[in-house]
Amino acid sequence: MKKTISFLLLSFCAIVVWAAPPQYAVKLAQAGNPNGLNDLGAYYESEGDYKKAAQYYWQAADKGLALAQYNLAELLLKARQYT
Repeated sequence: MKKTISFLLLSFCAIVVWAAPPQYAVKLAQAGNPNGLNDLGAYYESEGDYKKAAQYYWQAADKGLALAQYNLAELLLKARQYT
């Protein structure tokens, strides 16, 4: 059980680099899918567009996606450190 939990936590910490927004995420986000919205938030965060990232994270978090809530909180905490 402990190894499974550790693996799950590590799988959420992966850093992803994209050249363009993933098409699957764009299609899912257009349909209102919270996972697609969260993935677009991650894309824009990796590109340094924190305003757009926050908007997508917010939309996904508002739909109840816990990972998006966490990502939004992390993004806001990072922004607070630099103000």
